[in-house]
Amino acid sequence: METHGIKITDRIERPDFALSEQCPFRLYHHQNTTGLSVPYFDMHYELELGMVLSGEMERYYPHAQYTCAAGDVWFCGVWEPHGCYLSEACESEACEVVVMQIRPSLAAGLFFPEAPHVTWMAPFTEPLHRRPVVTEGQRESVIDIGRRMSAFVGRTDWQSLFRIRLLFLELLTLLLAHAPAPDRPPSLQQYTDISPALDLVFHARQLITNAQAAECCAMSYFHFVREFQRLMGITFPTFALRHRLCGAAEELACTDLSVNTVAKNWGFSDSSHMIRQFHRHFGCSPMEYRQQKQVMLG
Repeated sequence: METHGIKITDRIERPDFALSEQCPFRLYHHQNTTGLSVPYFDMHYELELGMVLSGEMERYYPHAQYTCAAGDVWFCGVWEPHGCYLSEACESEACEVVVMQIRPSLAAGLFFPEAPHVTWMAPFTEPLHRRPVVTEGQRESVIDIGRRMSAFVGRTDWQSLFRIRLLFLELLTLLLAHAPAPDRPPSLQQYTDISPALDLVFHARQLITNAQAAECCAMSYFHFVREFQRLMGITFPTFALRHRLCGAAEELACTDLSVNTVAKNWGFSDSSHMIRQFHRHFGCSPMEYRQQKQVMLG
């Protein structure tokens, strides 16, 4: 796989965020002082919000690449492939970032009567070109919020979690200050209505169709298709496929099962189908993926 002329061969391990209603987010603080030889890519169910505190990095999405400098933010939606790259030009100044992994239900369930028009999930579900962009006048405020967030990395007591939540809302309030009101702002009930489809995906290791998901949600086929993509920012078949693909990737990394067996375990029609999806999403074959994980895990 090549992205913008750069061959992608290295990968990072997909973390297990283990988020819950009691702990709906997790913070990470990274400071990189050396360039990466190639970009690395990831995708996960959890939403992602990142802030660059110093230096800069290249951010990658399936059909876009852009530079994030100090004070910029990035958003990643559910199962959205994304990656970053630190060029040698970045080595003169360390690239420092704060990354927040967020349980989707946290953002989906936010509602405040003072701002009934605000869709707090929008930064994660809108197309890339419509997501919030930091203005020059907002950069110092974003960096300040990011530094205050970094003080709570690794802390899980209720006071710290509450303060992280407040900082998350402070940042979104800043970035969405001039966001246009959507025609139909989603409600928490609408997310609840499609939750049976999410449960169906998470408890099955096989292909699930739109029709099956619509039936379990007690919706018509076309209403379910429209609502799922509007609420989650991704089609249901893509959501279900990427869940199975990441499950297969974890099984490859943690076991010595054959590619054929893993493909069957996760509902792929055959190993060639899974191999094609690995190349598309991870830029390598399943066996190359396993080898890279074995090297990383020692």
